[in-house]
Amino acid sequence: GEGTLLTMEGGIVNLVRAGEVVAKLEAEEDPTSCFSLLGQEDVATCHRSGLVRLWQCGEGEPQVVRTFRSIHTGPIAVCHLHRLASTGGRLLATGGTDGSVKVWDLEAQYYTHNLRAPGGGVATTVVLHPTKLLLYAGFASGGLFCWDLTTSKLAATLEAHHSAVTGLALAADGSRAVSCGRDGVSVVWELAVHSKVTTVPVFGPAEGVLLLEDSLALLAVGSTLSTWDLAKAKQLDKLELGSEVTLLRPSSLPHTAHCATADLNLVTVTDRKSVV
Repeated sequence: GEGTLLTMEGGIVNLVRAGEVVAKLEAEEDPTSCFSLLGQEDVATCHRSGLVRLWQCGEGEPQVVRTFRSIHTGPIAVCHLHRLASTGGRLLATGGTDGSVKVWDLEAQYYTHNLRAPGGGVATTVVLHPTKLLLYAGFASGGLFCWDLTTSKLAATLEAHHSAVTGLALAADGSRAVSCGRDGVSVVWELAVHSKVTTVPVFGPAEGVLLLEDSLALLAVGSTLSTWDLAKAKQLDKLELGSEVTLLRPSSLPHTAHCATADLNLVTVTDRKSVV
């Protein structure tokens, strides 16, 4: 239900409710490398062994509902669970350290796509378009690519970043996106033609971005969360957290975001004010 958080520590995913760890998603001697949550109950965990586990996390104890072997050579670095707007079906996209992104249709239990990034490298972010069959992936090299899942062809190369792409946030209507990277810039994209609208220096390496509305974005840079009007290239305000922000994620609640910090704290931010 509402108020559920997932956090990863030492290869184990903790299920946190009301500030307490209520359950652990773990496999004996098989640490988790990354995980993804869909809605409030569906969770995918990717493991060092190459196995992927799908979990159901309702009110009771989390249950593994399916296990399958990924076909990445090397660990899975990032993953993303996605519900198709057209059919309600679920996809799982996984980005490897091997320069590939793979897609599974979880209803048909079928491996559907093997997408290879030009230049290879470690995948750092992967996300699917909210309404179209398009997949976006960013890499440690600064590469950012879009594939058309209907043809499995590379649809666009989004050239902007010179080091790891740490975040890509798509508008709910799929018209625009904002990317950020460790090269200290954030970029607004027009997705109809995959063109760069504006590039904004954000005063340091960014570790994540959320698109708030129009051209407003929340960026994690160093130990701060800052709100930017990217159209005007202007920082509106910032919140100092006292420790490096290592992860920034959206919430199912409006005007709310979750982040993790290097000193192992979880912080929930609402309306640009810290509430936890």
